[in-house]
Amino acid sequence: MKRLIPAACIVLAGACAFAGRVETLDSTLLRKRCADPWLFRHGDRFYLTQTGATKVNVFAADTLAGLSASDCAQAVAYDSAFDPTVKAFGYGGVSGTWSPEIHHYADADFPGHAGWYMFVALRDAATDDSRHVKSVVLKSLSGDPAGPYGHPVTGEKFASQPVLDKDGNPYAAWAVGQTALTIRTGEWKGVYVLYVTETGRGTRNFYQEIRIARLKTPWQLATDSGIVTVPTQFWETVGASRTGYRDPVKKKAAPYFPRVVEGATAVYGDKGDVYLIYSGSGYWTNYGLGQLTWTGEDPLKTSSWTKFEFNPIFTIANTRGKHLPGLDLQGPGHASFFRDDAGKRFLVYHAYPYNASNAAKDVDGEYLAPGAKGKHRHAYVEPYRIDYGEWNGTGWGVFHVGVKGNTHPAASNTKISYTIGK
Repeated sequence: MKRLIPAACIVLAGACAFAGRVETLDSTLLRKRCADPWLFRHGDRFYLTQTGATKVNVFAADTLAGLSASDCAQAVAYDSAFDPTVKAFGYGGVSGTWSPEIHHYADADFPGHAGWYMFVALRDAATDDSRHVKSVVLKSLSGDPAGPYGHPVTGEKFASQPVLDKDGNPYAAWAVGQTALTIRTGEWKGVYVLYVTETGRGTRNFYQEIRIARLKTPWQLATDSGIVTVPTQFWETVGASRTGYRDPVKKKAAPYFPRVVEGATAVYGDKGDVYLIYSGSGYWTNYGLGQLTWTGEDPLKTSSWTKFEFNPIFTIANTRGKHLPGLDLQGPGHASFFRDDAGKRFLVYHAYPYNASNAAKDVDGEYLAPGAKGKHRHAYVEPYRIDYGEWNGTGWGVFHVGVKGNTHPAASNTKISYTIGK
């Protein structure tokens, strides 16, 4: 990482105002082994979470380059080994802390419950089966986004609160990938949770859906859920898997297409516009990002979310689902979003290295063994912009993602500049 000199002062009416300093990363690679990256800024610090097997760690640094350093400040925000909820679930331990996200709520959002909250899904280690996953919520016990996190009511360290339905019972259905959406004004004002459910796992009729519900507290739904979207576009169904489904005639594993929509994140535009940027297809295939736009009507209704006709907005594939030559990454998706102090927009996404021979290759030159792709996903950062001169199907605003804004990831050795300080 090369640090540039502070930006020149801007002379206005005889005064000199500091305009911040520009930092430059030598690569889009932000941090190795960092799947499902959730990056956000609080004060003068950047915070980054990552998916883990049994723990959730939070990395903190003053710069993006600091997040990639081996001595980056690291806190164990959650350790499932000390969570009594894991035993209450009947789990034999945890083999996956999936898609951790950290959000802050003010007292105006949930009176008496202001603070930093972590959403995370836990997989049962006894079965190591992705059908055995439950979602929980924890609250920072220190008041700092790095945690440690614990039970939002009792304050017990590392103890999680299962997500509750509107009747106060533990949410029974399979649900992962919780994220937050806040509508600040108007008829639909409130805080909402979005999450992923699925049907037909292990069959050729498998598909996922993104659901939404209004929240009563950070851990309890206030309403029944509605469906935001299901896989309807070709890119959401690209890539075959031979796990789970067995052809009933040939009595052997047969390919099926993973119809996947997941990893939704709310992004707020400059004109009151609200978007959901979500991932489609399996991360081990031609994973990419798509755009949904809120129409301004009831967010619990599918009709209130318009899917961009020309999705995906970020991908490594052509329109036939084939990997494009010259791109050194595979599976870009599961993004989080932030702005620098100059107002420039950025996203952080995970992907794994890829080479021209169609073999996944680690950044250290090691070729990955079959099935190891998930362990070699790294976090990358690139800019994006919202073009208000383009029609998205319900209003003006289309995302142009990546250094070139051409829907494709930049080469990983591309420099990334951003501004911090005002």
